Amino acid sequence: MGDGCVSGALVLLAGATPAVGFSNPGGALSVRADSTAALALGVQQVVEPSQRLRRGSGAVSVHTVTWHVVLPPGVLGIHVSSASGMFSVGGRAMTPLQIVSGSPGTFPLTFVMTEDGVVLPKLVVDV
Repeated sequence: MGDGCVSGALVLLAGATPAVGFSNPGGALSVRADSTAALALGVQQVVEPSQRLRRGSGAVSVHTVTWHVVLPPGVLGIHVSSASGMFSVGGRAMTPLQIVSGSPGTFPLTFVMTEDGVVLPKLVVDV
């Protein structure tokens, strides 16, 4: 080839994340004071680890995602049904959560996640 391209290979750039987090609904969630709303926390694979240097056989491998939520300091008006957890992902997966609002206002919930020990980008959801 001579042009610096590698035929038939997938390359993950150094420092790139193997997966990204998302929420459903995405970005923001409206919850009335003294009410509860559903939020799904999810992870989408970007590139399978087995495919980082070469194409795999097409089989999807399953990975473990661990997560915990960080509330802003001093915030007492928001409660998440589970403050931490783990789930398996093989491409794309979600876990359901319940958000309880005890007071009016907008509060950022920061979800910190790892996949098989690799830190994923933080996910912030405004509630």
